[in-house]
Amino acid sequence: MKLKRLLLETAVVLGVLGGVALWQGRTLVSGSAPPLHVHTTTGAAFRLAADKQPTLIYFWATWCPICRLTSPNVNTVAAHHRVVTVALQSGEPGAINAFLAKKGLTFPAVADPDGAIAAQWGVRGVPAIFVVDGRGIVRFAGIGYSSRWGMEVRLWAASLR
Repeated sequence: MKLKRLLLETAVVLGVLGGVALWQGRTLVSGSAPPLHVHTTTGAAFRLAADKQPTLIYFWATWCPICRLTSPNVNTVAAHHRVVTVALQSGEPGAINAFLAKKGLTFPAVADPDGAIAAQWGVRGVPAIFVVDGRGIVRFAGIGYSSRWGMEVRLWAASLR
């Protein structure tokens, strides 16, 4: 009887969490990815291009507690995949670089002080993650915590298309 109740409660919690995630992600772009021609906080140019290699795009903020859990996972993924991150309303490039250094994060970051880039992608909350395939199509988009393996699997699946 206890097992049945535990399973029911687990199903309800997962259902609620799934519903919330779907509701939060309702504004995220799908289909063709918006253009992304930016300079990182270190001055390097980045251009999202259709070149057969998938790209992980991670929207985050220095003030976001869930981002503090997700960012180390993104950092690990960035060691093996093309990743660009967008620091939403987190200050100027120098402040973002100082935050990254303090946390030991080495992924490339783009400053989005006024949320203009986030608006193009339909991002209203962070963390948000997009996987864009090598043809420039958004294959996965979501808001909230993501594990390293979750990102790796999404990138792998996008590379198959």
